[in-house]
Amino acid sequence: MRLPYAPKTFQPPPSSSQNIAAKATAAVYAQVAARRAPQTLQPLDLTLLHSPPIASGWNSFFGAIRTGGILPASVKELIICRVAVLNGAVYEWQHHLPLLMEHSQMGKRGVQEIRDGKRSQKGAMSKASADSGLYYTDDEGNLCYLPQDEERDELVQSTESAAELPGEGLSERQWAVMAYTDAMTLDVRVPDQIFGRLKALFSNQEVVEITATVAAYNCVSRFLVALDVGEMVSGSQ
Repeated sequence: MRLPYAPKTFQPPPSSSQNIAAKATAAVYAQVAARRAPQTLQPLDLTLLHSPPIASGWNSFFGAIRTGGILPASVKELIICRVAVLNGAVYEWQHHLPLLMEHSQMGKRGVQEIRDGKRSQKGAMSKASADSGLYYTDDEGNLCYLPQDEERDELVQSTESAAELPGEGLSERQWAVMAYTDAMTLDVRVPDQIFGRLKALFSNQEVVEITATVAAYNCVSRFLVALDVGEMVSGSQ
């Protein structure tokens, strides 16, 4: 960590001239602790609490992202884990992978696909998926889109030799979220084809919540990596 962590419990200063500020800070500590309960304050919290106004706004915003809305926790955790991979946020990955496993019962194949950003068998896609106009991953791991004509069948390969990894791979809904997350994180601008596929599978409210979650956890990962919260950046002591 590039900064010392704030105290785990707030100790008000003795000076009476700071009573108003001290009460405000104590209230922020209580708000953050309430959202974390039954867990204790995390290293991220103890970093943010150096600035109580920022910690307070962060707490409110991420409370809405994590517990508000209608988006299933399994989709949120998929997004968070993929953002962590793309941005090299080890702290974020280690904290959210168990939550992803809990909410989605995802097996090793699905986890590997999140890490790799491609299907467990390169270039492989079922005929049903191809007919739906989805994308596939080529032998170099590049994201490619299936054409909308007879050429599509030539790109569909047998899945008989897929890697024998435990559990199911990602569903088409999950791949749509993955592609959207990658586009937002890596390129900012999302191609119409990626957005169109997401919109076909999720409601307007869900699309807004997916977008907000991707944006929010890009903020988190950049904050974590820049300050080396949790001492997990490569080369840190």
